[in-house]
Amino acid sequence: MCGRFDLDPRLPGIKRIVEWHDFKIKTGEVFPSDRALVLIESNGQLAPEGMAWGFPQFNRKGVVFNARAETALRKAFFRKALLHNRVVVPTTGFYEWKAEPGMGKKVRYRFNEPGQSLTWLAGFYRVFSGEPRFTILTTDANDGMSAYHDRMPVVLHENECMDWLEGNRLDEYLTRVPPELDAQRVG
Repeated sequence: MCGRFDLDPRLPGIKRIVEWHDFKIKTGEVFPSDRALVLIESNGQLAPEGMAWGFPQFNRKGVVFNARAETALRKAFFRKALLHNRVVVPTTGFYEWKAEPGMGKKVRYRFNEPGQSLTWLAGFYRVFSGEPRFTILTTDANDGMSAYHDRMPVVLHENECMDWLEGNRLDEYLTRVPPELDAQRVG
């Protein structure tokens, strides 16, 4: 679930961030372990940062790139970071794959908030060996998403980003039904 997202570097706000900051981030299709753009709170403002996507798994390959909103506060691996180190992940959409009748392979769909150029995902970060790394929170799929996958990211509206970063209404964000999203077949 939410193993890939997209960030279009041509969007004016994203283009400005990429050009004005010296951190390197992946744009276009972003995969777990890629260094991606996230927003943190700094002096009461949204501030861009580049962080690797996924927490390393000790003694195992791969990374933990999603955390379940229902259980993250109960797990020592996530709890402190979720309470104190939240991020917002700006995307131009995230991807899911769905088996289609008569197709030999699954078809890819991009999901985004209707009428918006960016879709904002809730996440949090930890520092591993001096490197900040983030993960994305997921929740049960809403009715519109359930035909594609049983999970989906915790989606924020643009006007909720600072609220999320400041730690306000945490329980509400972790338990609410996500907004309906547009699905566009892309492959």
